[in-house]
Amino acid sequence: MLRVIWLFLFVLTLSSLIVNSYSVKIFLEGPVALIISQDGSSNVIYVTQNTTLNLQGNISITAYPLLPGYTIQINGKNVTSLNLNVTAPETIRVISHPTYVYLTIMLHGNGYVRVTLENGTTYTLNSTSKLRIQNMSYVLISTPLSRESIINGSQTNFYILYLDNNTTINVTILSSNRSSFSLTPISLTGIGLGLILLAIYIFFRRKENK
Repeated sequence: MLRVIWLFLFVLTLSSLIVNSYSVKIFLEGPVALIISQDGSSNVIYVTQNTTLNLQGNISITAYPLLPGYTIQINGKNVTSLNLNVTAPETIRVISHPTYVYLTIMLHGNGYVRVTLENGTTYTLNSTSKLRIQNMSYVLISTPLSRESIINGSQTNFYILYLDNNTTINVTILSSNRSSFSLTPISLTGIGLGLILLAIYIFFRRKENK
């Protein structure tokens, strides 16, 4: 009888020491990665795709966008980290979506301006316009080579701009036509190098987005 009682108490004590783990479903949308750490454990879990983990107790979740110009939402809140006490099955949804800024082109004079985005989209503007563009991205602003123009105080026909805030650019197209002789090899080389650098940047950004 004493042996039965002792065995019962042993099983009861052992069961009280067992900590249950629970299913935590993680859904990711957009370019985002998670780092999950658990109290009392030195292990860190790195998550880059939808998965299900067995966890328990206090956990810390930190989300990082994998591309510039993106912001994070965790379970519908605009936060990048979350502390959670897992005592039951949980679902965690993390969304990384782009943020946008406004580019205003103040056009002076008769003519047009082309604005080329990283994804290849081109806008042709004949008057002052405001464009909604992804934040932390490059744009190419260009005017016809046959016309002299001033972009943001510089006499040039092309201008590369990195957007990290709402920005206004002044473009003045001069009334006189440019002589074909004014297109010197130096100016053409500069234009070509600028376009090549932008093309290389766009190429690598597209590879990152895949």
